[in-house]
Amino acid sequence: MTARQVKIRDGVYGAITAAQNSYVLVDFDIEKTYFPKENLEDLAAKPKVKIIGMNVGTARDRELRRTTALTLEIPVQVCIQQKVSPTDTLTIDELVEFCEQVMTTCEDDQLVSGENYSYTRTEPLKDENGLEFSYDDLSSQGVFQSIFTVFYTTIKE
Repeated sequence: MTARQVKIRDGVYGAITAAQNSYVLVDFDIEKTYFPKENLEDLAAKPKVKIIGMNVGTARDRELRRTTALTLEIPVQVCIQQKVSPTDTLTIDELVEFCEQVMTTCEDDQLVSGENYSYTRTEPLKDENGLEFSYDDLSSQGVFQSIFTVFYTTIKE
């Protein structure tokens, strides 16, 4: 049996790959990983999208259902990075739009066909300035980086 987090991670990967030609940026690398760290010298002039499966959490929901059912929450993190000049506003604008498009793709209940998973929410990781991309990395290292976590739920009987 495939782990739930692997099914959801693979579903996110498949959805992004399937929608690739509809994005503002169509030339990007995508990877499923458990180790999202990227060396600065390995970043290219095109976006790199990493899909990270995370631990499954459980929330007991026995009061409402009067059964032994558990609601499982399954998060998947998406990291988008690209080496870019901090003054290249056109490329950064495209990256911001690309991130929004990828985020929208992930917000889908039908990522895993034949399974009962529901999208619940998206939480962008914000930098110390409250931005959904890292201003610090952009200004100091010339790296655009946007990270968000998409949450899905399923019921375990």
